[in-house]
Amino acid sequence: MNLKEEWLQKAQTIQEKNGLILAQIPEQYRHYVQYLSRASKVAKKVVNLDKELEEAGYFTTENGTYLNITNAYLTVAGKNAMLTDWVEEKDYRFSIENEIITLKEKFFIKTVIKITNEKGEEIRRATSTVPVNIGGTGVDRTNPYENAETSAVGRALTFLGMGRQLGEIASYEEVVEADRLGEEQQQVAKEGFIIDSFEFKDETRNAGKIRLVDTNGEIQELFGWGKVFQEFVDKAGAGSRVKVKTELFRTQAQQEAHKLVDYEIVA
Repeated sequence: MNLKEEWLQKAQTIQEKNGLILAQIPEQYRHYVQYLSRASKVAKKVVNLDKELEEAGYFTTENGTYLNITNAYLTVAGKNAMLTDWVEEKDYRFSIENEIITLKEKFFIKTVIKITNEKGEEIRRATSTVPVNIGGTGVDRTNPYENAETSAVGRALTFLGMGRQLGEIASYEEVVEADRLGEEQQQVAKEGFIIDSFEFKDETRNAGKIRLVDTNGEIQELFGWGKVFQEFVDKAGAGSRVKVKTELFRTQAQQEAHKLVDYEIVA
């Protein structure tokens, strides 16, 4: 089998998998299925593609050759519709309980779905816990708790068997948000931060706080001390663009924070 045949077979296998998955979803729920595409790198070099390979989903950029892979996901609404119909058919009842819990000073949404029979006896239960991304971007910037709740409910529904035909625990909404965050992190890693300001807490120890602005306009704060911090303050002024390397540490108040360990001045 030559390279072209191998690549065509790979693309066909993915298409067939999606077809088999969709066939297992009852027709009344298929409109809840959403598709997400990702580019998978298949070669570091730019390969000359013919029409057949392009129609199969292959494409090139200056960084190499890729295959556009599409996967099917079920929305949380679709999983909820499946559960609703199932309990009605069995004459069961269900409840969804969400609560905010704290673990190691971080907030989480805990979802518990209970199913009871006609006698009120609990016959099935599923629990899911998802972190709340406070201070995040996108949906997390305005509705971090609601976003976490949607993910937690979706996962608990999957644990009950709703939408498991797709072979994915995460719902469509959760995957979209994860992709968005990944893209933003890659953009920040590529372009770096703009220094907003410095704040000295202890000049004798060369210790202080750095306020940075990322490419999305979000403010991030780093702590620094010692030689690396002093060099950073001396060489990089407010308005400079920098790339930073950090380490996680705990403050005296036992809160998680980021410490500057290395940097690169971009402009």
